[in-house]
Amino acid sequence: MGLDYSYELIALRGRTKQLVSALLTHLVPKDHDRLLAALGSGDEKLLQTVQRDDLESMLFEKGYDSLCLAFLFPSDDHLKEYGGIEEFADIEGNRVAVGCVWGSLEVGNNYIRFTATAATSSMSRLFEKSPSIRKTLTQIAKDAAADLLIFDDESDGNVLAVWPSEQQIKRPRGIGMSAENTQSLAELVRQMEKLPVESEKSKLDIKIDIDRYCAEQLAMAGTRTA
Repeated sequence: MGLDYSYELIALRGRTKQLVSALLTHLVPKDHDRLLAALGSGDEKLLQTVQRDDLESMLFEKGYDSLCLAFLFPSDDHLKEYGGIEEFADIEGNRVAVGCVWGSLEVGNNYIRFTATAATSSMSRLFEKSPSIRKTLTQIAKDAAADLLIFDDESDGNVLAVWPSEQQIKRPRGIGMSAENTQSLAELVRQMEKLPVESEKSKLDIKIDIDRYCAEQLAMAGTRTA
């Protein structure tokens, strides 16, 4: 199996639009425009109404609302070596386009969680090494008034809290994610034809678990919400 490293932002539910707005300036134009168009649809409907490509639509039909996004990151040595997507590069701003980054937004009653997951092992290693990517995700967290930004390198039971303070913390286990939801997006794409369609009840259960998960992850980081 490949590597599926990710960054994760946790914020209060009332900051959903602020979080998405914070993302917009760091996305390539096509992704910026489709998220902007869906921004007025409401917290829970935002990812349901966004325009999707064929792969995203097939995943959505099977109960997964993740989007294949391309981010723009200021160039550094690791990004130069990686290369990025030339056709979407921001030449004037010296920013490298990186995608597909699987973006998911989970909305609970009290909290939201946005996850940006690398689609390949090489991108996972880039996520780990690039100071520019970490700085960009940190800026998004600040602009979104998020309560926590973490980096998950799939270490056993631990994640790195990146912001507001850097520290190793435990990953909550047994709550916050259904069995389907813990699978990597890369694995889901590979097994797409075999995935069951989630029921409305299972989606509600996940929403409730997201609140429990976020609350426990914040507690482990020693972060209090306003």
